[in-house]
Amino acid sequence: MSKKFPFNILSKEEINQLKNKIAEVEKNTLCEIVLSIKEKRGLFEKKKSIVELAQREFVKAKIAQTSQSTGVLIFILFSERQFYILPDNKILEYLDNEFLQKLADEMSEKFRLGNYFSGLMDFIDKIGEVLKDKFPVKSENKNELPDDIRFN
Repeated sequence: MSKKFPFNILSKEEINQLKNKIAEVEKNTLCEIVLSIKEKRGLFEKKKSIVELAQREFVKAKIAQTSQSTGVLIFILFSERQFYILPDNKILEYLDNEFLQKLADEMSEKFRLGNYFSGLMDFIDKIGEVLKDKFPVKSENKNELPDDIRFN
């Protein structure tokens, strides 16, 4: 197996399992989850903060264009070991910063130990449980965004 990005952090099987977990969560909720893993900053991104990079990815992934405004971006800047969770407006109405910070801390601890797959699976699972209660599936649940992980 190649050790080039992204396979230096996730195997093909783990990538498929994450994609399936996202699809499973989205099937049970009106939310859209986007996982974006960037290897390193681009030439013109050197002075941008992790928040600015995540906001740009949020727009590029078209999360703000979902019909319910219920998207969540998990943005990881791998080379700098940073990540940022960016929920859309409706989700921010229901999830407080303390809850999101707790999930981020748990994910950060797993990342620190090199357990990227486990940290991501746990985060997606836990946020999915909460979102399922806050944004239950109605009669029609269209998958508005691809479940694939965005690598760049």
